This record gives sequence, structure tokens and C-alpha cells, in this order.
Amino acid sequence: MFVEVWEESDGQWRWRYLEPGGNGQQPFELPSAEDFPTSEAAIEAAEAAYPGVPVRLSDRLVAAGLQATPAPGKGGRRGVMAGRVGPAARRFGRFALLVVAVTAVSRWRRRRRAERDRDRP
Repeated sequence: MFVEVWEESDGQWRWRYLEPGGNGQQPFELPSAEDFPTSEAAIEAAEAAYPGVPVRLSDRLVAAGLQATPAPGKGGRRGVMAGRVGPAARRFGRFALLVVAVTAVSRWRRRRRAERDRDRP
């Protein structure tokens, strides 16, 4: 399974989620409901819709020698994506880090309070 990003003939970008068919079945496809002005915008929307799923530029696009269009203000070519971590995964990672930090501080304070109470006459 992966998400494919391609450029339409009108210059707009789209994406679709693809699962290859097995045992003579048709591939499963879910196209995006909207067009995007840049490949960057299409890739970000695909990553938000399917976090953790690899995002690739269409083979037709790569074979034709075309490149992804970077979003304004962002340098560099995105190229073919494989397994990038999406925004939802990054948010979950930040939340998990916050939970671990709060738990560690809470345990430290509880231990410190218990030691202080134990030392009191």
C-alpha cells in the first residue's frame, strides 16, 4: 500500500491511496477529493490523510523527467517519498514525550515528598 501523487494536465496536483490487488482482484483505490496547487500541498494532504504510509510521485511523472514543484518559500525538490513521518505521527510523538515528562516529574516529586516525610521526627 502507498499513496501516489501526480500532476494533472491543468497543472493541479492530486493524490490517491492504492492497495495492490491480489489473487486476480482489482487494486483498491481512494482518490483525493480535491486538487492542490503544488506537489508539496498534495504530499502534505496525503500524509495527513494516511500517516505512516509511503508517498510516491507517479511513475509516469518520474519517467517523463518531470520534477515535483516545491511550495513557495520552501527550498529543494521533494522527489520520490518513501515512508516519511506525517504530521499526525509527529503530533502523537510530541504528546507521548509530554506524557513521559509529566510522569517522570510526578514520580520524582512523590519520591522526594516521601523521603522528606520519612526524615521528619
